[in-house]
Amino acid sequence: MLSNRTDVTQLLARWREGDAGAESTLMQTVYPVLKQIAAQRMSDRSAGAYSVTELVNESYVRLRDQRELQFANRAHFFAISARIIRRVLIDQIRERSAEKRGSDWEHVSLSHAVEESDRKPLDAIDLLALDQAITQLEAVQSRAAQVVEMRYFSGLTLEEVADATGRSLTTVKRDWQFAVAFLHDRLSDPAAT
Repeated sequence: MLSNRTDVTQLLARWREGDAGAESTLMQTVYPVLKQIAAQRMSDRSAGAYSVTELVNESYVRLRDQRELQFANRAHFFAISARIIRRVLIDQIRERSAEKRGSDWEHVSLSHAVEESDRKPLDAIDLLALDQAITQLEAVQSRAAQVVEMRYFSGLTLEEVADATGRSLTTVKRDWQFAVAFLHDRLSDPAAT
């Protein structure tokens, strides 16, 4: 994802300390990566949805408000970014739903969405159902929910998730397998969400 992990980690530390130059450099470094992640998750078919640029901009603004957080490394930064991107998208969908009262919603099965997260655009699935299923997963197995969030909304690999969380790759893989099965069960049965 990012080639120079140390530079990003150092920039995060300097940014947290209030270094405006570090914030600017950090923005220039991570913005293209966040934009690439958002582009992978969105498609041109989403009428009324955020554009990739709007999603990244809104996410970055919310991320700036998190300056007091202690980012351990660049993977942790992208984990927090994943949560923020998820919230921005869900907030936007709820806002649009309130405006249109759901008249343009089409329910699409999510059974393969989690397994194909690196290729599937966000508007091709029911994000509200996914959000609700992830929330249910958090209540049962918070580690597995974190893995889904980091993979799906931030585009991290299993190895990067292991690095960000300080867990072994084997544990992260096990959490991912549990999450895929759990979400598949919840999302294939509309009554479960």
